[in-house]
Amino acid sequence: MRGGAAGDPLERPGLSSLTARMLSEGTTTRSSEQIADEFESLGARLFAQIDREHAFFSTETLSRNWGKALELLADIVTRPTFPEADLMRVLRERRTDLERIQDDPVGLAERAIDGVLYGPGTPFGHPTEGTLAGLADVDRSQLEALWSSAYQPSRASLILAGDVSLPEAIAGVERALRHWQDRAPAGAPVVPASQAPAVTTLYLLDKPGAAQSVIRAAHPTVPRTDPAYFRLSLLNFAFGGQFTARLNMNLRQDKGYSYGYRSRVEWRRNISSLIAGGSVQTAVTKESVIETLHEFAEINGARPLTTDEFTNARAGMLRGYANLFETPGQVVRQLAELVLYELSADYFQWYQSAIAALSLEEARAAGRELVQADQLAVLVVGDRAVIEPGLRELGLPMVYVDSEGRAIG
Repeated sequence: MRGGAAGDPLERPGLSSLTARMLSEGTTTRSSEQIADEFESLGARLFAQIDREHAFFSTETLSRNWGKALELLADIVTRPTFPEADLMRVLRERRTDLERIQDDPVGLAERAIDGVLYGPGTPFGHPTEGTLAGLADVDRSQLEALWSSAYQPSRASLILAGDVSLPEAIAGVERALRHWQDRAPAGAPVVPASQAPAVTTLYLLDKPGAAQSVIRAAHPTVPRTDPAYFRLSLLNFAFGGQFTARLNMNLRQDKGYSYGYRSRVEWRRNISSLIAGGSVQTAVTKESVIETLHEFAEINGARPLTTDEFTNARAGMLRGYANLFETPGQVVRQLAELVLYELSADYFQWYQSAIAALSLEEARAAGRELVQADQLAVLVVGDRAVIEPGLRELGLPMVYVDSEGRAIG
Protein backbone atom coordinates (compact mmCIF):
# COMPACT_ATOMS: atom_id res chain seq x y z
CA MET A 1 0.00 0.00 0.00
CA ARG A 2 1.18 3.49 -0.82
CA GLY A 3 1.66 5.44 2.37
CA GLY A 4 3.45 4.25 5.46
CA ALA A 5 5.06 5.97 8.40
CA ALA A 6 5.12 9.31 6.56
CA GLY A 7 1.34 9.30 6.94
CA ASP A 8 1.47 9.21 10.74
CA PRO A 9 -0.30 12.13 12.42
CA LEU A 10 2.46 14.43 13.65
CA GLU A 11 1.28 14.02 17.23
CA ARG A 12 1.12 10.23 16.83
CA PRO A 13 4.47 8.98 15.48
CA GLY A 14 4.38 5.21 15.13
CA LEU A 15 0.62 4.97 14.56
CA SER A 16 1.06 3.31 11.15
CA SER A 17 3.40 0.72 12.62
CA LEU A 18 1.04 0.05 15.51
CA THR A 19 -1.93 -0.25 13.16
CA ALA A 20 -0.09 -2.81 11.05
CA ARG A 21 0.87 -4.77 14.15
CA MET A 22 -2.79 -4.90 15.25
CA LEU A 23 -4.21 -6.28 12.00
CA SER A 24 -3.69 -9.89 13.02
CA GLU A 25 -5.33 -9.41 16.43
CA GLY A 26 -8.82 -9.99 15.08
CA THR A 27 -11.17 -9.38 12.16
CA THR A 28 -14.94 -9.34 11.73
CA THR A 29 -14.78 -13.05 10.85
CA ARG A 30 -11.84 -14.37 12.92
CA SER A 31 -10.40 -13.97 16.38
CA SER A 32 -6.66 -13.58 16.93
CA GLU A 33 -6.53 -17.23 18.04
CA GLN A 34 -8.26 -18.38 14.85
CA ILE A 35 -5.88 -16.30 12.74
CA ALA A 36 -2.87 -17.82 14.48
CA ASP A 37 -4.28 -21.34 14.11
CA GLU A 38 -5.01 -20.91 10.40
CA PHE A 39 -1.55 -19.55 9.69
CA GLU A 40 -0.08 -22.48 11.60
CA SER A 41 -2.16 -24.98 9.63
CA LEU A 42 -0.79 -23.47 6.42
CA GLY A 43 2.78 -23.52 7.70
CA ALA A 44 2.87 -19.77 7.17
CA ARG A 45 2.84 -16.47 9.04
CA LEU A 46 2.12 -12.84 8.36
CA PHE A 47 5.00 -10.51 7.52
CA ALA A 48 4.28 -6.81 8.02
CA GLN A 49 6.71 -4.03 7.16
CA ILE A 50 6.06 -0.32 7.53
CA ASP A 51 8.47 1.89 5.63
CA ARG A 52 8.34 5.65 5.25
CA GLU A 53 6.44 5.45 1.99
CA HIS A 54 4.60 2.13 2.00
CA ALA A 55 3.05 -0.64 4.04
CA PHE A 56 3.95 -4.15 2.90
CA PHE A 57 2.11 -7.30 3.97
CA SER A 58 2.95 -10.76 2.76
CA THR A 59 2.75 -14.44 3.47
CA GLU A 60 4.37 -17.51 1.92
CA THR A 61 3.00 -21.03 1.83
CA LEU A 62 2.90 -24.23 -0.20
CA SER A 63 1.56 -23.69 -3.72
CA ARG A 64 -1.51 -25.83 -3.09
CA ASN A 65 -2.49 -23.53 -0.21
CA TRP A 66 -2.01 -20.18 -1.92
CA GLY A 67 -5.75 -19.51 -2.25
CA LYS A 68 -6.35 -20.08 1.47
CA ALA A 69 -3.35 -17.92 2.35
CA LEU A 70 -4.61 -15.11 0.14
CA GLU A 71 -8.08 -15.29 1.69
CA LEU A 72 -6.57 -15.09 5.17
CA LEU A 73 -4.27 -12.20 4.24
CA ALA A 74 -7.17 -10.34 2.62
CA ASP A 75 -9.32 -10.76 5.71
CA ILE A 76 -6.59 -9.36 7.95
CA VAL A 77 -5.92 -6.32 5.77
CA THR A 78 -9.53 -5.43 4.90
CA ARG A 79 -11.60 -6.38 7.99
CA PRO A 80 -9.60 -5.68 11.17
CA THR A 81 -11.45 -4.90 14.39
CA PHE A 82 -8.58 -3.69 16.65
CA PRO A 83 -9.88 -5.36 19.84
CA GLU A 84 -9.44 -3.13 22.86
CA ALA A 85 -7.94 -5.79 25.16
CA ASP A 86 -5.40 -6.83 22.54
CA LEU A 87 -4.53 -3.22 21.84
CA MET A 88 -3.66 -2.68 25.50
CA ARG A 89 -1.37 -5.71 25.43
CA VAL A 90 0.32 -4.68 22.18
CA LEU A 91 0.81 -1.16 23.50
CA ARG A 92 2.54 -2.53 26.60
CA GLU A 93 4.82 -4.61 24.39
CA ARG A 94 5.57 -1.64 22.14
CA ARG A 95 6.43 0.60 25.10
CA THR A 96 8.75 -2.07 26.47
CA ASP A 97 10.48 -2.32 23.09
CA LEU A 98 10.91 1.46 22.92
CA GLU A 99 12.40 1.52 26.41
CA ARG A 100 14.84 -1.25 25.48
CA ILE A 101 16.07 0.71 22.48
CA GLN A 102 17.57 3.20 24.93
CA ASP A 103 20.07 0.47 25.86
CA ASP A 104 21.05 -0.21 22.24
CA PRO A 105 23.48 2.32 20.70
CA VAL A 106 22.90 0.94 17.20
CA GLY A 107 19.13 1.22 17.62
CA LEU A 108 19.54 4.76 18.91
CA ALA A 109 21.64 5.71 15.89
CA GLU A 110 19.08 4.30 13.47
CA ARG A 111 16.29 6.22 15.23
CA ALA A 112 18.13 9.52 15.40
CA ILE A 113 19.70 9.82 11.95
CA ASP A 114 16.42 10.49 10.12
CA GLY A 115 15.53 13.14 12.69
CA VAL A 116 18.87 14.82 12.07
CA LEU A 117 18.44 14.73 8.28
CA TYR A 118 14.74 15.56 7.94
CA GLY A 119 13.81 17.15 11.24
CA PRO A 120 12.55 15.45 14.43
CA GLY A 121 8.80 15.15 14.59
CA THR A 122 8.36 15.50 10.81
CA PRO A 123 6.80 12.84 8.53
CA PHE A 124 10.23 11.66 7.35
CA GLY A 125 12.13 12.40 10.55
CA HIS A 126 10.22 10.71 13.34
CA PRO A 127 10.99 7.10 14.38
CA THR A 128 8.79 4.76 12.35
CA GLU A 129 8.18 2.52 15.38
CA GLY A 130 6.97 5.52 17.38
CA THR A 131 7.80 7.26 20.63
CA LEU A 132 6.64 6.80 24.21
CA ALA A 133 4.97 10.22 24.18
CA GLY A 134 3.23 9.61 20.87
CA LEU A 135 1.79 6.27 22.01
CA ALA A 136 0.87 7.43 25.51
CA ASP A 137 -2.88 7.77 24.95
CA VAL A 138 -3.57 5.93 21.70
CA ASP A 139 -7.01 4.35 21.43
CA ARG A 140 -8.63 2.07 18.87
CA SER A 141 -10.56 4.93 17.22
CA GLN A 142 -7.24 6.42 16.07
CA LEU A 143 -6.15 3.10 14.58
CA GLU A 144 -9.49 2.71 12.85
CA ALA A 145 -9.25 6.22 11.40
CA LEU A 146 -5.77 5.63 10.01
CA TRP A 147 -6.73 2.22 8.63
CA SER A 148 -9.87 3.64 7.03
CA SER A 149 -7.96 6.32 5.14
CA ALA A 150 -4.75 4.44 4.30
CA TYR A 151 -5.94 0.88 3.59
CA GLN A 152 -7.87 1.34 0.36
CA PRO A 153 -7.72 -0.64 -2.90
CA SER A 154 -6.88 2.46 -4.96
CA ARG A 155 -3.63 2.69 -2.99
CA ALA A 156 -2.85 -1.02 -3.12
CA SER A 157 -1.13 -3.48 -5.43
CA LEU A 158 -1.23 -7.25 -5.12
CA ILE A 159 1.81 -9.30 -6.13
CA LEU A 160 1.83 -13.09 -6.39
CA ALA A 161 4.80 -15.29 -7.26
CA GLY A 162 4.71 -19.07 -7.55
CA ASP A 163 3.05 -21.89 -9.45
CA VAL A 164 -0.11 -19.90 -10.18
CA SER A 165 -1.55 -19.08 -13.59
CA LEU A 166 -2.95 -15.65 -14.39
CA PRO A 167 -6.57 -16.89 -14.71
CA GLU A 168 -6.23 -18.69 -11.35
CA ALA A 169 -4.78 -15.57 -9.76
CA ILE A 170 -7.55 -13.32 -11.08
CA ALA A 171 -10.23 -15.70 -9.86
CA GLY A 172 -8.60 -16.00 -6.44
CA VAL A 173 -8.24 -12.25 -6.06
CA GLU A 174 -11.87 -11.68 -7.02
CA ARG A 175 -13.00 -14.18 -4.39
CA ALA A 176 -10.81 -12.76 -1.64
CA LEU A 177 -11.12 -9.03 -2.31
CA ARG A 178 -14.40 -8.45 -4.15
CA HIS A 179 -15.85 -6.74 -1.05
CA TRP A 180 -13.02 -4.21 -0.73
CA GLN A 181 -14.07 -0.69 -1.71
CA ASP A 182 -12.55 2.77 -1.34
CA ARG A 183 -14.03 4.69 1.57
CA ALA A 184 -12.59 8.17 1.05
CA PRO A 185 -10.41 10.08 -1.41
CA ALA A 186 -6.74 9.39 -0.92
CA GLY A 187 -4.78 12.24 0.60
CA ALA A 188 -1.90 13.93 -1.16
CA PRO A 189 1.44 12.14 -0.79
CA VAL A 190 3.82 13.59 1.77
CA VAL A 191 6.96 15.11 0.23
CA PRO A 192 10.00 15.19 2.54
CA ALA A 193 12.10 18.28 3.06
CA SER A 194 15.76 18.08 3.96
CA GLN A 195 17.01 19.72 7.16
CA ALA A 196 20.56 18.51 6.72
CA PRO A 197 23.31 20.92 7.78
CA ALA A 198 24.83 23.41 5.34
CA VAL A 199 28.31 22.44 6.60
CA THR A 200 29.55 19.17 8.06
CA THR A 201 28.28 19.02 11.63
CA LEU A 202 28.76 16.58 14.51
CA TYR A 203 25.65 15.39 16.36
CA LEU A 204 26.45 13.78 19.70
CA LEU A 205 23.98 11.42 21.40
CA ASP A 206 25.16 10.58 24.90
CA LYS A 207 25.06 6.90 25.93
CA PRO A 208 26.86 6.75 29.28
CA GLY A 209 28.96 3.64 29.73
CA ALA A 210 28.62 2.54 26.09
CA ALA A 211 31.17 -0.14 25.24
CA GLN A 212 31.54 1.22 21.71
CA SER A 213 30.67 4.32 19.73
CA VAL A 214 28.27 4.12 16.79
CA ILE A 215 28.84 6.47 13.86
CA ARG A 216 26.46 7.47 11.09
CA ALA A 217 27.63 9.97 8.45
CA ALA A 218 24.82 10.89 6.09
CA HIS A 219 23.32 13.34 3.65
CA PRO A 220 20.20 13.42 1.46
CA THR A 221 20.60 12.40 -2.17
CA VAL A 222 18.66 11.84 -5.40
CA PRO A 223 15.36 9.92 -5.48
CA ARG A 224 15.07 6.33 -6.67
CA THR A 225 13.66 7.40 -10.04
CA ASP A 226 16.56 9.76 -10.84
CA PRO A 227 18.66 8.75 -13.88
CA ALA A 228 21.70 8.83 -11.59
CA TYR A 229 20.37 5.78 -9.72
CA PHE A 230 22.60 3.32 -11.57
CA ARG A 231 25.88 5.19 -11.23
CA LEU A 232 25.25 6.09 -7.59
CA SER A 233 24.39 2.46 -6.85
CA LEU A 234 27.67 1.34 -8.39
CA LEU A 235 29.63 4.05 -6.58
CA ASN A 236 28.09 3.03 -3.25
CA PHE A 237 28.94 -0.62 -3.92
CA ALA A 238 32.61 0.35 -4.24
CA PHE A 239 32.47 2.89 -1.40
CA GLY A 240 30.86 0.77 1.30
CA GLY A 241 28.43 -1.72 -0.18
CA GLN A 242 30.56 -4.86 0.09
CA PHE A 243 33.23 -6.35 2.35
CA THR A 244 36.11 -5.22 0.12
CA ALA A 245 34.75 -1.68 -0.28
CA ARG A 246 36.83 1.33 0.73
CA LEU A 247 35.21 2.06 4.07
CA ASN A 248 35.51 -1.48 5.39
CA MET A 249 39.01 -2.00 4.07
CA ASN A 250 40.13 1.17 5.82
CA LEU A 251 38.39 1.08 9.21
CA ARG A 252 38.29 -2.69 9.66
CA GLN A 253 41.06 -4.29 7.66
CA ASP A 254 43.70 -1.55 7.82
CA LYS A 255 43.02 0.35 11.06
CA GLY A 256 41.19 -2.30 13.08
CA TYR A 257 38.77 0.29 14.46
CA SER A 258 35.60 -1.67 13.63
CA TYR A 259 34.29 -5.16 12.89
CA GLY A 260 32.34 -3.77 9.95
CA TYR A 261 31.99 -0.33 8.37
CA ARG A 262 29.64 0.04 5.44
CA SER A 263 27.47 2.45 3.47
CA ARG A 264 23.99 2.21 2.01
CA VAL A 265 21.51 4.28 0.07
CA GLU A 266 17.99 4.32 1.51
CA TRP A 267 16.09 4.83 -1.73
CA ARG A 268 12.79 6.73 -1.71
CA ARG A 269 10.44 8.31 -4.22
CA ASN A 270 11.28 11.98 -3.62
CA ILE A 271 14.55 12.12 -1.70
CA SER A 272 16.91 9.37 -0.58
CA SER A 273 19.67 9.14 2.03
CA LEU A 274 23.30 8.08 1.66
CA ILE A 275 24.38 6.71 5.06
CA ALA A 276 27.80 5.37 6.07
CA GLY A 277 29.06 4.09 9.38
CA GLY A 278 29.45 1.31 11.90
CA SER A 279 30.38 0.53 15.49
CA VAL A 280 33.93 1.45 16.54
CA GLN A 281 36.08 1.15 19.63
CA THR A 282 35.41 4.02 22.03
CA ALA A 283 39.11 4.90 22.28
CA VAL A 284 39.32 5.60 18.53
CA THR A 285 36.04 7.45 18.06
CA LYS A 286 37.75 10.67 16.96
CA GLU A 287 40.10 8.80 14.64
CA SER A 288 37.16 6.88 13.12
CA VAL A 289 35.30 10.11 12.38
CA ILE A 290 38.47 11.50 10.78
CA GLU A 291 38.79 8.46 8.54
CA THR A 292 35.11 8.61 7.63
CA LEU A 293 35.36 12.26 6.60
CA HIS A 294 38.57 11.43 4.75
CA GLU A 295 36.87 8.67 2.75
CA PHE A 296 33.95 10.93 1.80
CA ALA A 297 36.40 13.62 0.63
CA GLU A 298 38.42 11.14 -1.39
CA ILE A 299 35.49 9.52 -3.17
CA ASN A 300 34.24 13.06 -3.85
CA GLY A 301 37.30 13.78 -5.97
CA ALA A 302 40.59 13.73 -4.07
CA ARG A 303 40.99 10.02 -4.88
CA PRO A 304 38.27 8.92 -7.30
CA LEU A 305 37.47 5.30 -8.02
CA THR A 306 40.31 3.35 -9.54
CA THR A 307 39.87 1.19 -12.60
CA ASP A 308 40.12 -1.96 -10.46
CA GLU A 309 37.54 -0.69 -7.94
CA PHE A 310 35.14 0.20 -10.71
CA THR A 311 35.61 -3.11 -12.54
CA ASN A 312 35.17 -5.17 -9.37
CA ALA A 313 32.09 -3.25 -8.26
CA ARG A 314 30.39 -3.55 -11.62
CA ALA A 315 31.20 -7.26 -11.84
CA GLY A 316 29.93 -7.80 -8.29
CA MET A 317 26.61 -6.12 -9.02
CA LEU A 318 26.13 -8.10 -12.22
CA ARG A 319 27.10 -11.44 -10.66
CA GLY A 320 24.82 -10.89 -7.67
CA TYR A 321 21.76 -9.84 -9.66
CA ALA A 322 20.43 -13.34 -10.32
CA ASN A 323 20.56 -14.09 -6.59
CA LEU A 324 17.78 -11.54 -6.05
CA PHE A 325 15.30 -13.82 -7.84
CA GLU A 326 16.08 -17.22 -6.30
CA THR A 327 12.86 -17.67 -4.28
CA PRO A 328 9.23 -16.61 -4.77
CA GLY A 329 9.59 -14.27 -1.80
CA GLN A 330 12.55 -12.55 -3.43
CA VAL A 331 10.65 -12.26 -6.69
CA VAL A 332 7.79 -10.55 -4.85
CA ARG A 333 10.23 -8.08 -3.30
CA GLN A 334 11.73 -7.25 -6.68
CA LEU A 335 8.32 -6.84 -8.32
CA ALA A 336 7.38 -4.49 -5.51
CA GLU A 337 10.11 -2.17 -6.77
CA LEU A 338 8.20 -1.76 -10.03
CA VAL A 339 5.10 -0.72 -8.11
CA LEU A 340 6.69 1.50 -5.48
CA TYR A 341 8.75 3.53 -7.93
CA GLU A 342 6.56 3.20 -11.05
CA LEU A 343 9.31 1.54 -13.06
CA SER A 344 8.68 0.21 -16.56
CA ALA A 345 7.37 -3.34 -16.94
CA ASP A 346 10.55 -4.36 -18.81
CA TYR A 347 12.87 -2.91 -16.16
CA PHE A 348 14.39 -6.28 -15.19
CA GLN A 349 15.20 -7.01 -18.83
CA TRP A 350 17.48 -4.01 -19.23
CA TYR A 351 18.78 -3.47 -15.67
CA GLN A 352 21.94 -5.50 -16.24
CA SER A 353 22.58 -3.78 -19.54
CA ALA A 354 22.34 -0.41 -17.80
CA ILE A 355 24.91 -1.47 -15.20
CA ALA A 356 27.20 -3.04 -17.80
CA ALA A 357 27.08 0.14 -19.89
CA LEU A 358 28.35 2.37 -17.07
CA SER A 359 31.78 3.85 -17.58
CA LEU A 360 34.51 4.63 -15.08
CA GLU A 361 34.05 8.34 -15.71
CA GLU A 362 30.31 8.12 -14.99
CA ALA A 363 31.01 6.45 -11.66
CA ARG A 364 33.65 9.03 -10.80
CA ALA A 365 31.23 11.80 -11.75
CA ALA A 366 28.73 10.37 -9.27
CA GLY A 367 31.34 10.83 -6.57
CA ARG A 368 32.01 14.42 -7.57
CA GLU A 369 28.40 15.44 -8.10
CA LEU A 370 26.38 13.38 -5.64
CA VAL A 371 28.62 12.85 -2.61
CA GLN A 372 28.35 15.92 -0.38
CA ALA A 373 31.62 15.61 1.50
CA ASP A 374 31.33 19.10 3.03
CA GLN A 375 27.67 18.87 4.08
CA LEU A 376 27.58 15.73 6.18
CA ALA A 377 25.51 15.09 9.27
CA VAL A 378 27.85 12.99 11.43
CA LEU A 379 25.94 11.35 14.27
CA VAL A 380 27.97 9.76 17.05
CA VAL A 381 26.31 7.68 19.76
CA GLY A 382 28.62 6.99 22.68
CA ASP A 383 29.84 7.90 26.14
CA ARG A 384 29.99 11.69 25.93
CA ALA A 385 32.30 12.05 28.91
CA VAL A 386 34.90 9.88 27.16
CA ILE A 387 34.57 10.85 23.49
CA GLU A 388 33.61 14.52 23.51
CA PRO A 389 37.11 15.95 24.20
CA GLY A 390 38.54 14.18 21.17
CA LEU A 391 35.62 15.12 18.94
CA ARG A 392 36.01 18.76 19.98
CA GLU A 393 39.53 18.66 18.55
CA LEU A 394 38.07 18.22 15.06
CA GLY A 395 36.89 21.81 15.10
CA LEU A 396 33.47 20.98 13.64
CA PRO A 397 30.14 22.45 14.80
CA MET A 398 28.64 20.16 17.44
CA VAL A 399 25.02 19.66 18.43
CA TYR A 400 23.80 17.49 21.30
CA VAL A 401 20.74 15.43 20.35
CA ASP A 402 18.33 12.95 21.89
CA SER A 403 17.22 9.61 20.48
CA GLU A 404 14.88 11.33 18.03
CA GLY A 405 17.60 13.59 16.64
CA ARG A 406 16.21 16.58 18.49
CA ALA A 407 18.71 19.23 19.63
CA ILE A 408 19.01 19.46 23.41
CA GLY A 409 20.86 21.81 25.74
